[in-house]
Amino acid sequence: MHVRNDPHLLDDPPDRLLNGLRDDPYIREGDGGGDVSGTAPMPPARPAGTGSQQLLRELLAAAPAVVARRLGDPRLAASVLTELLRRRPELARAPAVAARLLAHPHLPPSLLPRLAESLEWKTLADAAAQPGIARAARRTLAGLLERRLGQMTLGETISLARRAPTELLPSLLAHRDERVVRAALGNPRTRADDVSRLLSESSRQPERAAALGSVMSQTRWRALAAAGPSEECTESQDAPDATERSDGP
Repeated sequence: MHVRNDPHLLDDPPDRLLNGLRDDPYIREGDGGGDVSGTAPMPPARPAGTGSQQLLRELLAAAPAVVARRLGDPRLAASVLTELLRRRPELARAPAVAARLLAHPHLPPSLLPRLAESLEWKTLADAAAQPGIARAARRTLAGLLERRLGQMTLGETISLARRAPTELLPSLLAHRDERVVRAALGNPRTRADDVSRLLSESSRQPERAAALGSVMSQTRWRALAAAGPSEECTESQDAPDATERSDGP
C-alpha cells in the first residue's frame, strides 16, 4: 500500500500517522487491517453482580482461614453471605469465620440468631468485640450471651466478664460472685455510670457491700468510689464504645 512507502508518513508522529491511515481509501474494514481509528465497538459491559459472583466462587473454593480474612470485602452483599452459608454450612462452625460473619454489616438479621445458636460463648464474645460491628448486632449478641450465663461455669463467666460487650456489663456487675464483679470492673468497656450504679446498690443493699471493696481495688475507679455513690455520672449510658459502627448517618 502507498502508505507504507510514503517516507513522510513514516517519519511523522504516531497521531499523524493514524490520521493518514484513517483517511487512506485503501484501508477499510474487512481488508485485514481492521479498524485502527480507535472507534471500534467496546466489549460488552460486565453484567451487574459479576464481581459478587466471582467473589462467591472464590470463597466457595477457599480454606476457612482465607474466607475469614476476606469477609471484610465490601462486595460481600447479603445475598452472597446467604448463598455462602447455604453451600458451605461448615464455615459457621469455624470460630474465626463465624466471628467475622456475625459482625459483618451485611449479614441478614434473620441469620444472626440461627448462626449463633450453635457457637461457643467465646466466639459470640469475639464477634461482639469486632471493630465496626453494628450496634443492633452487638445488642443481639449480648442478649444471646446473657441467656447463657446460667449455663456457664464460674471460670467461664469470669473470663466473659473481662471481654463482654457494653450491653452485658450491667448484668455481670450485678453478679452474686465478687470475682465476676472484679473481672467486669477491669473490662475496658465498663463505663462510669455502670460503676456508679454498682456503688449506689452497694450502699442500699448489705449483701452488695463487698462491691465497694471490688471497686476500690481498681485504680481506674478508685476516685469514683471515694466520691461516693451520689457522684453524678460523667458518661452517658447510651454513649457508643470505640469499636461501634453506627447503624445510620
